[in-house]
Amino acid sequence: MTNHPAADKEMREQFDALTFDKETRALQPRCITKDLYKRIDPAPATRWDVDIMTHAGEQHFRNLVAHVKVMCAGL
Repeated sequence: MTNHPAADKEMREQFDALTFDKETRALQPRCITKDLYKRIDPAPATRWDVDIMTHAGEQHFRNLVAHVKVMCAGL
């Protein structure tokens, strides 16, 4: 498995940037709304270079899910 420390750092920073308000049940930043006139790519390929259809990619994704669950438990 190839190690992608820069991709891992970027993904963790993106998750850390999310803020959940318990009282309003709102997640910030808000989702990207669809634009009828131009294509908006909310997940550029350069940020998502792990193939989750491979064993290594699946394990990487499962580790991220476990990390997010731990972060959410602290809310």
